[in-house]
Amino acid sequence: TTTYGGGGGGGGGGEYDPAALKSRLKKISIRYHPDKNRVDKVGPVAAAKAEVLCQTATLLVSMLDDHEYTALHIHVHPPPHGAADDAAGDTEASTVFLNRVHVGVTLEALRDMILEERPELCAHKSRLGMSLLAGAGAQETRLSIT
Repeated sequence: TTTYGGGGGGGGGGEYDPAALKSRLKKISIRYHPDKNRVDKVGPVAAAKAEVLCQTATLLVSMLDDHEYTALHIHVHPPPHGAADDAAGDTEASTVFLNRVHVGVTLEALRDMILEERPELCAHKSRLGMSLLAGAGAQETRLSIT
């Protein structure tokens, strides 16, 4: 068993370093790239194997890239009735769907993503709030993201 960037010897189930694994997979992709393994150079069987290895390594790299992202449904609450900056009169909560959000996103960056998707909320930027749910049916936690 090979551990990529992990802390231990030959045992299984240890830590792994996604960056080291990704680096190794990229090297495999380069080594087995079809341009380096043409049929006239390595033969049809070796070329076919190389192409499959390259495609598999490339797919795994993209999966490692995607594991750091998630999709979010965000419940957005504009300011309460009568707020001074309630220019549009929009006080209904709404849902914003963000397809690809990094798991380490800051609240400020998340607010900017929401405002990019829903520019009509820019007038409420200083008073914008969100609800976060741990799961379906879980208790709501409301945050201010000013």
